[in-house]
Amino acid sequence: MSAVAVTGLQRAERRVQAEALNGRTDAIVTAVTTEGRRYVNALLDVAAAVGAQQDLTAADFAAITRPVSRGRLSGATGISFVVASPPGQVAQLQRQWRRQGSTTLSLVPARPTPAEHRFVVLSRSLDPDTAILGVDTAASPEAVEAMNMARDTGQVTASRTYVLLRDRAAPAGEQQLSFVLTAPVYEVGAAPDAISVRGWLLMGVRGGDFLSQVLSRVAQDKAGVKLLDTSTAGPGIPVAEWRPPGKPYSGPARVVSAQVAQRRWTLSVQPTTALIERSQSQLVQAVGAGGFIISVLLAGLVVVLATSRDRAVKRVMQATAALHEDITRREKVEAALRRRDAELTGFAGVVAHDLRSPLSATTGYLALLRDDVRDSLDDSTGYYLHRVESGLRRMSDLIDDLLAYATAENAEIRREPVDLAALTAEIVTERLSHLDSEDRLASTSAPCPPSPVTAECCVRSSTT
Repeated sequence: MSAVAVTGLQRAERRVQAEALNGRTDAIVTAVTTEGRRYVNALLDVAAAVGAQQDLTAADFAAITRPVSRGRLSGATGISFVVASPPGQVAQLQRQWRRQGSTTLSLVPARPTPAEHRFVVLSRSLDPDTAILGVDTAASPEAVEAMNMARDTGQVTASRTYVLLRDRAAPAGEQQLSFVLTAPVYEVGAAPDAISVRGWLLMGVRGGDFLSQVLSRVAQDKAGVKLLDTSTAGPGIPVAEWRPPGKPYSGPARVVSAQVAQRRWTLSVQPTTALIERSQSQLVQAVGAGGFIISVLLAGLVVVLATSRDRAVKRVMQATAALHEDITRREKVEAALRRRDAELTGFAGVVAHDLRSPLSATTGYLALLRDDVRDSLDDSTGYYLHRVESGLRRMSDLIDDLLAYATAENAEIRREPVDLAALTAEIVTERLSHLDSEDRLASTSAPCPPSPVTAECCVRSSTT
């Protein structure tokens, strides 16, 4: 088990180291690409502004290029405007640009004489020790190649690496491999094609300064980087190298590619012991933290298993108590319903006996009275007897309806046909029966709906 654990730990450690190197490499590639794009965008902005000038002067160029500085582009040596000239028009070109404000311009043709000169007629130098105004860049095949590619493609182009013309007079130990970024400048209002090219903007970039600016923040002391130009066939051309203060790690380097200004650069990233040791310490911490977490989880599992039965019994007791409480509540509700049924039954008995008994007696006495006075009954007495009989019948109907409502909960609905006209006439007659005939209002009737109407048998009481 120990051997398996050691082997697994070693594999995990190597995996963590590889992930650390991959992450650092990705960050380096992103930083180099982003920084290169920033230089390209700056050159494009200046090229657009220069091309927008109908009559470009030295003062215009100085104003346009003023924002370009070593603080923003630490690897840049300067920015120059280059124009082409046939060999026989050098003096004419010099007079023209002196009239445009470049009063100190002195064109120096390259030797041997090229097929076409490429003179620097305007320049803003970011390096106070060197100046290239008037230099014929045709002496640099790398720069000419980049300018031709930029003219043909219409895009910013990076040259192959070489020692810049301005640096060739410096001691060999101070010279850096560098490259130029070049962008075509077009005539005002012309389409961007080879015929309308007005000139080129050139920005010299020292490879070591460029790479140091980028990698001092990203690679730090964790990785060494070699930058190679692999755009052409053959072995890669060195561009720059970043050597951190840390000791290189003996493991293999990571090789990746990056595309900058139409050039394919290859970066070889070699980790240092600082990166590997940091990955190892993180692995140890991760293993320790994982072991602690596993121990805590196992202890928690033991506690859960030990107390699970008690918790289950407690939940059963709680559920039983809740069920008992629910049963008790339901029994109370049922008892209340039974009491209500008993009260309704008693009420129905009271109505059936205590109310009907005197009503029946009164009805009987009224019938005897009508028989006794039948022969001597006048209209007034007959009218009042009729009123009493109507009241008794009405009282009997009310008692029946009251009993029906008292027992309506358990009774089913019985629908019967209802004559609305007769029902209305009966109600009106009862309501007006106490008035004399001369006090009663005349009434009119409207035709009832032809379709039959059905209603519950107790509807009579609800209408009165």
